[in-house]
Amino acid sequence: MAESDQSAGRILFVDDDADVLKAGELLLRRHGFAVRTAAHPDAMWTALAEAPADVVLLDLNFRAGARSGEEGLDSLRRLLAADPDAVVVVVTGHSGIGIAVSAMRQGAGDFVMKPWSNDRLVAVLQDAVALRRRRLAGGRRADAPDADAALMLGVSPAAERLRGRIARAAATEAGVLLVGEPGVGKSLAARMIHAGSARRGGPFVSLDLSTVAPGDQPSRLFGDGGDGGLAAEGREGSLYLKSVAALDARAWPGLLSLLDAAERPRLLLSASEAADVERLPDRLRFGLAGLQIAVPPLRSRRSDILALAEFFARRAAAPSGRPAKRFSPEAEESLLAAPWPGNVRELQARIDQAVLLSEHDVYGLDDVQPVRPDASGGAEAAPSQPGDDLNLDRAERLWVETALKRRAFNISHAALDLGITRAALYRRMEKYGL
Repeated sequence: MAESDQSAGRILFVDDDADVLKAGELLLRRHGFAVRTAAHPDAMWTALAEAPADVVLLDLNFRAGARSGEEGLDSLRRLLAADPDAVVVVVTGHSGIGIAVSAMRQGAGDFVMKPWSNDRLVAVLQDAVALRRRRLAGGRRADAPDADAALMLGVSPAAERLRGRIARAAATEAGVLLVGEPGVGKSLAARMIHAGSARRGGPFVSLDLSTVAPGDQPSRLFGDGGDGGLAAEGREGSLYLKSVAALDARAWPGLLSLLDAAERPRLLLSASEAADVERLPDRLRFGLAGLQIAVPPLRSRRSDILALAEFFARRAAAPSGRPAKRFSPEAEESLLAAPWPGNVRELQARIDQAVLLSEHDVYGLDDVQPVRPDASGGAEAAPSQPGDDLNLDRAERLWVETALKRRAFNISHAALDLGITRAALYRRMEKYGL
């Protein structure tokens, strides 16, 4: 049985005082808790992305001489925005009773005072773990999924705005359109909306429309008789339609009927551009995409890149039982400066490769730089140039054909190289007969 199943609960203790962390860890382990520690709220996000916690024991001040609790209260708000079912117990000095009361008003489950009574701390955390488990029994997922890590991590303004919008959207029943480039985490955002909603106890059903032949979409969505299919499967949960640009007009009537149904799934969609839904009839467009959330590209959250890289490195190294190495300054500089056309998905792939293939004591520059061999096994050649032929259609065909051949007709990889969606690439392949 895993430690998390055997323990009295999983506690993440966040405090900048190493002595306090050690004393708390020793006490709580003696009482059967599984304990992890973090010295700062930034490290808290990394720890939560790596593994779930039943309770976050959160100090409120992290700067020398600080008494306002501003950092702790901000972290509390962000935690509850990311996970409305989170249970947080705040820690403060005797002079901070007013701040502790403020934290309770903002959603903290309880508070303890420094120096604490050991019996009081243990009793508070036992009650907090019981509260968390009651919430989980109501349908919330017991484990924070690895997939959500890329959105949970990060202190950039773009990441914080996204988490806040996801939390606000989750509290409604409105259809949501998630807009963003390939690889930014639209599917992860959809799962977080579902997990934070009143429907979290129901299934999350997903369909990538670009992988289904247009004529087959209605039967996949609604069943042959119009009363089955994925829409019926997800009736008590959420139905996520990925790549809405590929939505076939033959599926429109069924979706319109679904909008009027008394019992239907929560509808979530994704697209590379908001314009992808403009061709839909107004009734369908506004019903499906009543709310629109932009999922930012990685280049808009550069202050999160190194935290993400470290997280992906730890996760990739874990199966081997070896700790992840650190990144060299040159490697960090390269990661921060890269354009990331493939966004978080590309970053994860690069870090996975570095962990598996690195032969150095640290992840160096050569470990984190992309390697794209050509068909002959050499370094990637420069893209073909259109030369004197400036005809746009012929030039576009050349770029598409080059990308497809270079990637051995792997549609996902070729689309990533071209900076377009798979659905857009399929349309161009059909246009040029490729």
